Amino acid sequence: LPVPPLCEWSPAPRLHEWILPLIFVIGVLSSITSSILKTFSSFWNLLLDALVR
Repeated sequence: LPVPPLCEWSPAPRLHEWILPLIFVIGVLSSITSSILKTFSSFWNLLLDALVR
């Protein structure tokens, strides 16, 4: 395998190399969290209905 030159192993990545994955990860996490919260709130409403009756 060809080894890239040393300058490509710079410890500080360029801005666009980690901004886009960060935005992607944040979007995925927020959508997962919102779906979990919706499921939990609907489950909680069902539980409260069962307790009230």
